[in-house]
Amino acid sequence: MPSSYLKEIYPSITEEQLLKLEEYFGLLSEWSKVMNLTAIFEKEEVYIKHFYDSILLFKTTDFRNQTVCDIGSGAGFPGMVIALMEPTAAVTLLEPIQKKARFLQAVKEKLGLENVRIIAERAEDFAKTYRSGFSIVSSRAVAHLAILLELSMPLLKDKGLLLAMKGAQGKTELTEAKNALLETNAKAIETNDFTLPKDYGKRTIIKIKKMGPTPAKYPRSFAQIKKKPL
Repeated sequence: MPSSYLKEIYPSITEEQLLKLEEYFGLLSEWSKVMNLTAIFEKEEVYIKHFYDSILLFKTTDFRNQTVCDIGSGAGFPGMVIALMEPTAAVTLLEPIQKKARFLQAVKEKLGLENVRIIAERAEDFAKTYRSGFSIVSSRAVAHLAILLELSMPLLKDKGLLLAMKGAQGKTELTEAKNALLETNAKAIETNDFTLPKDYGKRTIIKIKKMGPTPAKYPRSFAQIKKKPL
């Protein structure tokens, strides 16, 4: 059973949570027939590459009573899974593509997750309104770490954490992002490496702490960020 992998990594997972993940999988399968949500359809693969992968964050960070912003949520990973696994966390899912935001709304309603809100907005625009509003920012496969730092640090409170979910290139990106760390007043404090079951790949979770105020000029427009990353 695919759920056995989740029990291995998170032994305290409840039957209710497993049932909700099953419902999540059903919605993902149904909506993916008409929308490009994921390239992964086989059940065991979804459970490992999406659910298990998202739950790995709980091996690195305590989400109890935290305010979380998930940048570029897509089909909800890891943000929706964080909300499902930790009801005391207040989770904001940032997904600028309207179709995907509608899917996230459908998942929220089906799973009854009152601790989730969905915002269909780009991170650099959202940061203008919700600067310093979160204790944790999460992001998986959205942008190079140097770009992600500029997008995420303005959203974080002082001493807040960015959890950047990266693949095999994670440590290389961290080296390349040295200037971005300096510019945004951030410090990499921890790097955790994991191997997904069944040789489904490697996961590196880089934990970065906001050490002081982010300069007001950040984030720039995305065109500027992309043209000239920090």
